[in-house]
Amino acid sequence: MLSALDLYLEKPKEIVLVRSKKDQATQDLVKKFHSRYLPDVALQLVASDEPLKAISPLLEGKTQLGGKPTVYVCHNFTCSPPVTEWEELKTLISQREH
Repeated sequence: MLSALDLYLEKPKEIVLVRSKKDQATQDLVKKFHSRYLPDVALQLVASDEPLKAISPLLEGKTQLGGKPTVYVCHNFTCSPPVTEWEELKTLISQREH
């Protein structure tokens, strides 16, 4: 019941990871992501050649930066600037909106 209350109070974040398929850096980032308890976060992996607009109009124009796995954290119909480093992503997914 507490998880349901948390989900009601804190709307979920959607994380979109734009990556090249079979990229080791992507696998490392996903492992770090899964090592944390994040009940209010959904992760979507997308290949860099897929049209992001088809997933969500919110993602139109978002791309992979410099061949690195690139992450966009979306919350309440707004997406963060692109993030390519774990420390930046960790900060974004840890923030609580109030």
